[in-house]
Amino acid sequence: MWAIWLAVGIAMLASGVASDAHENLEGLPTGSTNVKKLVYDVCDMKDEGRERKWSEVRNIYIQGENANPLTFYEYATKQMPQSVTYRLFRNYYNSDTFLDDHMKHYLCSRHNRVRKLLQSEEPSERAVSDRYCDGYSAETSGFDHASMTQAIPKAVQNWIPIFMSTVEFEKAVDQIASGGSKGAAHEALKEAFYFYFGEEGTYDKDCAPVITTDKRRDNFGPSNQEAILSVFREANAELQKESPRASELRRLFHRVTALHLVVYAKATTRYGFFLDEAEPGLPAYKYRTEGKTFYRVITPYVALVDPEGAARVESIYEDDNAPVLADGNYYCQVDEVMRCFVRSMGSYGITVEENYGTLENTEGSSCPTPSCHSNSLRFDDDGGSQFGNHHNAGRPPFASLAIAAAGALSCLII
Repeated sequence: MWAIWLAVGIAMLASGVASDAHENLEGLPTGSTNVKKLVYDVCDMKDEGRERKWSEVRNIYIQGENANPLTFYEYATKQMPQSVTYRLFRNYYNSDTFLDDHMKHYLCSRHNRVRKLLQSEEPSERAVSDRYCDGYSAETSGFDHASMTQAIPKAVQNWIPIFMSTVEFEKAVDQIASGGSKGAAHEALKEAFYFYFGEEGTYDKDCAPVITTDKRRDNFGPSNQEAILSVFREANAELQKESPRASELRRLFHRVTALHLVVYAKATTRYGFFLDEAEPGLPAYKYRTEGKTFYRVITPYVALVDPEGAARVESIYEDDNAPVLADGNYYCQVDEVMRCFVRSMGSYGITVEENYGTLENTEGSSCPTPSCHSNSLRFDDDGGSQFGNHHNAGRPPFASLAIAAAGALSCLII
């Protein structure tokens, strides 16, 4: 158990120390955009969640607080069929609103049960964020607050902004490839950058994906931060040319996407280790939910090259309430799949040694040497021919487990 607290302590320390890369903004696609203000909504949702004020979290998610007129809800429900990235996730989860499905799964589980028990007022008299949960009936009432305080903040700090950053970078490439406006391409690149980076001067708040990149460096060794920011600098420089090259921008898009995926492969592995360290026979809400939310940043990509491995990792994290097994061997299982996934990105200049590394405190682990598949990840594949109906369209894609209701009001405090 000491290893968990040591790792957590190091991560917390790292989040409070400004990265050198974060302080040097020269050459980056900076400028005015409301996207950078979203970082403050992340911070506010994390603060309210720690206080278990889930109705306030819903309000900020749906209506926004600092980034109006932009809201996380708008991005989580935005349909972008022209984007290969969007189609990949939509095809995998069989849902046009896969991001919001995750949020609603947690934001509405306790809310609807409590409202029903207390015979809440009519819909017309309730706030917009209250009505958001109308009609949501998945059997998900057994969440512990530890699950909710990870699933919601990790999604708004990581999954939604990394997804949107990837979509916006892709949009910048497509603008140039189709003979569109350089100005529109630069605006898309700028938004891609700020979805990842957050507003200047907010590093110590720990509310943007850029922080996650540095934390995983501290956990695994290799850093991807300089490489990610270098890609943004190169893309920005390319767009300053009289005739930007779509081929070069596409290469950079593939490179930065691969670097992001490595960061979240590390995060996925880390929580497998925490499950091994947790108390057998009891749920490990925090670790399963945090691992699951980080994994969802990359799941469809993993499934493209390793469907069996992707399903194995998904099964480890999917049920927040599942008791930890004494012989679960979670770390080795997850690390094997993630190492093979990282190897599948070799054509984008990614290696296990230089970009992934080895998780701290695992020197004594006797994991077998991975026997990896030979598949290579391709970022032009939207998974349409492979996934089909991966998730049953007749139920919410993130509610595949019928979680038994706790049944007592003590489980329903919000």
